[in-house]
Amino acid sequence: MSPDTGAAGWDPTRAVQTVAVDAAGGRWFGSGYLVTADLVLTAQHVLHGAGSVMVRFVDAPGRVRETGAAAVFADARADVAVLRLRQSEPPTGSVVFGDPDGRMDCDAVGFPRFKLNNDHRAAGPDRTIGASPKAVRGRYRDSHHAAGVCHPASNRYAGTLELTVPAPGPDPDAGRSPWEGMSGAAVFAGGRLIAVVNEHHPREGRGRLTASRVTAWFELLDPDRLVTLRALIGLPDSADLVRGSGLDAPVRAYLEAVGKAAEQHPHPGIPGHTAPPLAKVYVRQRSIPVSPGGPDASCGDSPPAGDSGPGVPAGPEPAEAVFRKPDRVCVLIAGPGCGKSTLLRTRLGEAALEWLGGAGTVGSTGAAVPVWVSARSLVGEQTQVPDALAAATRGLSRYGRHPELATARFLERPCTGGYWQLLVDGLDELANAAERRAVLEKLGNAVVEDPPLYRCVVATRPLTGNELKVLDRVVGHPVPRYDLQRFTDGDLHTYTEKYFGIRWQQGEAVRRAQQFTGALRGASLAELARTPLMAFMLCQFYLAKPERPLPEGRTALYEAFTELIYENNHSKHVADSHEEAIRRLVEGFQSPRARREVDEAARQVHEQLPELIDHLAHQRHTGHQAEAAATHVAHKAAICRPGKVRPELWDAFLEDLLRHTGLVVHDADGLGFSHQTFREYHAARHATRDRHARRETLHQLFDPGEPSPGWQNQDPSYVGFLLDRLLTPHDDRISEETEARLQDPATTGGEQRLEFLDFLVQQVTLRTNLPVESTTRQLARYTTDSTVTPYRRNNAAEALVVVNVEQGAQVLETLATESAFPDQLRIRAASQLAEVNMERGAQLLESLAENTALPPDARVGAAGVLARTGMERGAQLLEAFAYDMTHLLRYQMQAAEALGRIDPGRGVRLLEALINDPTRDSETHAQAAKTRVAVERAVRVPETRANEPVLNDPTLTFAGRLSAGEALAAQGDVERGARILEALAVDPHLQIDARMEAAQALERVDPVRGAPLTTDIWLEAAGGYV
Repeated sequence: MSPDTGAAGWDPTRAVQTVAVDAAGGRWFGSGYLVTADLVLTAQHVLHGAGSVMVRFVDAPGRVRETGAAAVFADARADVAVLRLRQSEPPTGSVVFGDPDGRMDCDAVGFPRFKLNNDHRAAGPDRTIGASPKAVRGRYRDSHHAAGVCHPASNRYAGTLELTVPAPGPDPDAGRSPWEGMSGAAVFAGGRLIAVVNEHHPREGRGRLTASRVTAWFELLDPDRLVTLRALIGLPDSADLVRGSGLDAPVRAYLEAVGKAAEQHPHPGIPGHTAPPLAKVYVRQRSIPVSPGGPDASCGDSPPAGDSGPGVPAGPEPAEAVFRKPDRVCVLIAGPGCGKSTLLRTRLGEAALEWLGGAGTVGSTGAAVPVWVSARSLVGEQTQVPDALAAATRGLSRYGRHPELATARFLERPCTGGYWQLLVDGLDELANAAERRAVLEKLGNAVVEDPPLYRCVVATRPLTGNELKVLDRVVGHPVPRYDLQRFTDGDLHTYTEKYFGIRWQQGEAVRRAQQFTGALRGASLAELARTPLMAFMLCQFYLAKPERPLPEGRTALYEAFTELIYENNHSKHVADSHEEAIRRLVEGFQSPRARREVDEAARQVHEQLPELIDHLAHQRHTGHQAEAAATHVAHKAAICRPGKVRPELWDAFLEDLLRHTGLVVHDADGLGFSHQTFREYHAARHATRDRHARRETLHQLFDPGEPSPGWQNQDPSYVGFLLDRLLTPHDDRISEETEARLQDPATTGGEQRLEFLDFLVQQVTLRTNLPVESTTRQLARYTTDSTVTPYRRNNAAEALVVVNVEQGAQVLETLATESAFPDQLRIRAASQLAEVNMERGAQLLESLAENTALPPDARVGAAGVLARTGMERGAQLLEAFAYDMTHLLRYQMQAAEALGRIDPGRGVRLLEALINDPTRDSETHAQAAKTRVAVERAVRVPETRANEPVLNDPTLTFAGRLSAGEALAAQGDVERGARILEALAVDPHLQIDARMEAAQALERVDPVRGAPLTTDIWLEAAGGYV
C-alpha cells in the first residue's frame, strides 16, 4: 500500500535547485518547480541579473543532474520568473493554479541554506554545490519539504501570502537567514499551485515565510507581460482560478443538506415535547484507546491501550479527535445508548459548517468530506461501497433540492487533496456475524486501495469473537480502537442544565437540574443516566410531568416512556389520523358488505397496534428485511388482508397506522425504530408476550445442551430486557426457573465461567433487575477466586457494590488491602469504596499513600485521589511528596501538579517555594517553573473558554479567532489577547499545526506563556522527548 501523499498535481520530485552565475562569476542559489517539460517557475530575484542559470535535478539519493537554462520571463515587481531548459525533461502533468480563500495546509520543496551538509560520498564535479558565491567541493544543499499552513488573511497591505512552517534550529551565522535558497519554491495547497516563496523576514521568526501570490500577478504585471506569462505556463484567467476548498457544486449541495439533517435530534421526543435541536443540548464526550490485541469488548481481561497496569485507563481525549486521525480506518466502540450515532451526526454537522463556512478546507478539516452510511446498506456481494454511499445521499432529499451524488462521484476524490470519510453506523445491528465480517472486509479493502479515496470510522457496540480482527488482517496492521466514554457526573449535570434551559430561565434550569440529578441518585438511576440516550429519555420524562416519580430500572423507564408517548399522542391528534386512515381505506369500496369487511379488518389492526409494533421490532431484530414488514407482521398476527383490498393499499394503510404512533420511523431500510435499544425493548416484549413465548425464550437463553447458549451470543442489552421480563412473576413459575438458570453457568468451568462473569457485570451496569441474593453470592465468589484475573475481580467488586452495598464495600476494602493485588487497582478499589463509605475509603487511600513499599507514582496517585475527595490529608501528603528530595524529580513535580489541579493557589505557592529554594538545583527550579505555568494554565484556560465571546462565536473560524487574539494584544489588551491565543494553543479539537500557530503567536505576545507551549507542541509532533 503506497502512502497517501494527498494532493494530486503536486509532485515533490519536480522541485529543482537553481544556480545563477553573475558577471563576476559568483553563484547564487534558489529553488524552482518544473511546470512543463521545459519550463521552470521561480522567483525573479534569485537570478541576480545572471547571464546563465544552471538547474539541478535530484534524480535519486546521491545522484544530482545539471542542465543549462535561460530566463524567458522575469518581472521584479511580481517577483516571478520562468526559465527554459536547454534540454527538455520527459512529459509532465499540467499544473493547476489556484488561490486559497481561507487557512489551508500547504507544501513547498526547496533547497535552503540550513540544509547545507557535508557529502560523505566521493565528491565529484557534479557535487560542487556551495553556500556562497564561492563553491565548496564536497558539500551540498539537500531538499527540504516545508509542510505548513498558508494564511491569506495576513499581509493584506503587502498583498503577499504568509506561510507558517516548522522553524529550523538556531543558526550559528546570526547575520544570515537559514532560509536563503528557498526563494523560488512553488507553494501548493490542495494540489493547486498558489504562490512562489520569495522572502523571509527574520523579525517575524524562523517559522514564517512570505510568498508571491498567484492572484497578485494579475494586479502587478503589465497587461502585455501578463499575457506572456499566461501563455508560457498555462496560467488561466483570474476568474478561472480554483479558489477555496475546491468542492464542486454537487458536493456543496450534499453538504448543505447534511448540515440541515444533522441539526435534528436523533431521537423523537414525546408528543407535545419535541426534542430540541441537537446542538442546543449536545455535550462532548471523551474516548480512550483500546488495545487491538484484546477482545473487541471493552470488558474482560484487556485493559485500554497505554495502561500502566491492568484496568488503568490511558488518558482520555475528546471523542471528536478520532475523526482527525491519520489512520485509514479506525473503530469507535461503545455500549448501548452511549452516544455513537449522536457523535457521528455531530461530526457531519460540524464538517458541513466548516466546509461551507469557508473554514472547511483541505487543511482545517483534514481533507475529509464525511458521509454517514448504515452498515446494513453495505450487506451483500452485489453492493459496493460507492453504491452504498450514493444511496445514503439519496436519503437526504427532504433537506435539499439536489443532495444526491451519483455512484461515479464516489470513485474520485471529493476535491483535490481530499477524501471521503465513511461514518459507518450500526455494525452491531447486523444480526449475523458472517454479515458483519463481510462488511468489515469490504470496508478494509476499500480503504487500502490506491489511489486512496476513503477513510473510515466504524461505530459499533462491543462485539464477541474478535470479529474486528478481520480489519486487522485486510489492512495489514492492528486497526486502532477507541472506547467512547459515558458521561461524567459533570457532563450529566451540564446536559440536564442545557435540556431544562430550553424551557426555563437559567436560574430555574440550574435549580431543577440539581433537583433532578438528586432524584436520579435517589432512584438509583444516576449511573444509568450517564449514557446519553438514557439522559435524553429521563429529561423528556421529567419535562412531561415534573411531579411524577422516576421509574426504577431500565426496562421500567422504557415502559414508562412508551406509555407517555401513547398518553401524549392526543396532542398529535393520532386518534383522528388513524380514523381518517380507516375512513379513506373503507371509502374506496362501494358495496356495504365489502365496506363492513374492510372496516372490521382495519379496526382489528388498530386495536392490536402495540402488539404489531412489538412483532415488527422482533422481525427487525432477528434480521428480517423491512420490505412489506407491516404486512408480514399483520399476517403473522392473524390479521389477514381482506381479499378485495389490493396489497399496495393495505401496505400503505398499515404503515400509516404504525408511523403515526410515534414509536416507529421510516428509515433507509423501511419501517424501523429511532434507536437500537427501542427496537430491543419492543422485540423483548414480543419474545415474552405469553407463557409459551416466555418458556421458549428461557430455553434459548439457557439451553444446557448448547455449546454457546443465547446469553453468550445475544447482545447484552437485548438479553437485559428479556431477563427483566422473564424475572417478573407470573402464574407460570418462569421467574423462579429463570433465577435458577442464572446460577447454572457460574458452576461450570473454563472460559464460559469467565464469560458469565463479564455477562453478570454487564447486566448490573445496565441495571437489569437481577435477583439480589443469588447475584450477590455469585459476584462475591468471583472476587475471591485467585484463578480470575485482577481486572475481572475488580469489575466484579464494583458490580457487587451496586447489588449489595454493604457486602460490596467489604470486598472493595479487602482488595484495597491485598498486597498481591496490582497497585493501581488497589487505589481504584479504595476510591470506589470512598464513594459508598467515605471514612473507610479515605483511610485506605491515606494508608496506600504512606506505604513506602509501593512505588512513588502509585503513592502520589493515591494521595491525589484522596485530595480529590476533599480530604485535607491528601493535600498534605502531596505537599510532602513535592518537598521530599529522596524522590526522583519527576515524582515531586507530579505531586505538585496534582495539588495544583485540586487547589491551584496552594499548588502555585508550593511551586514558587521550590523555585526560590536556594538548596535546590537548577533543574528543580526549571521544572518547578514549568509545572507552575502548567498549573496556572489548567485553571486559566477553562475560565477563558467559558467567558470569552471570541471563543464561543460559532461564526468565527480558527483564523478569525487567532486574528482577534493577536489584534487585542496589539491594541493594548495583552492579557485578554494572550488568553485567547493560549486557549487555542491547547485546544485538543484543533490540528497540531493550528495549535503551533497559536502557540507561536502567543510566544510573540507573552514569551513566558508561549515559549513552553511551543516547545511542548514541537515535542508532541516529534513523538515525544528524544
